[in-house]
Amino acid sequence: MGRTVKMQDDTYIANDLYSTDERIIGKWIDGKTLYRKVITGTLVDGDLDVDLTSLNIYEIIKVEGFCGNQRPLNFYLSGYYVSTRFNDGHMLIFASTPYANHNYKMILDYTKTND
Repeated sequence: MGRTVKMQDDTYIANDLYSTDERIIGKWIDGKTLYRKVITGTLVDGDLDVDLTSLNIYEIIKVEGFCGNQRPLNFYLSGYYVSTRFNDGHMLIFASTPYANHNYKMILDYTKTND
């Protein structure tokens, strides 16, 4: 475990903020609890549907990550691209053919509907 940091009325573990388990990382500007989860997988040729309904996401605050040989998850290069979009509890990741079968790591910061 990392060192403990006090932020407003809650306590967070500063060196334990990146995990495939859901973590509380602070408060968003509207006062809602801010969560983070790292999601990993393998891209397909076309749309990959990542079901996130169990997270009860209210609002996506930030999505970042990498695929393949350290390309960002949202990029366009010489006619090929990888893009993400969130819809009804599902993260859709589109990958052009050269990036199919590449691994990805996505860092997702969000608030929840039940907070």
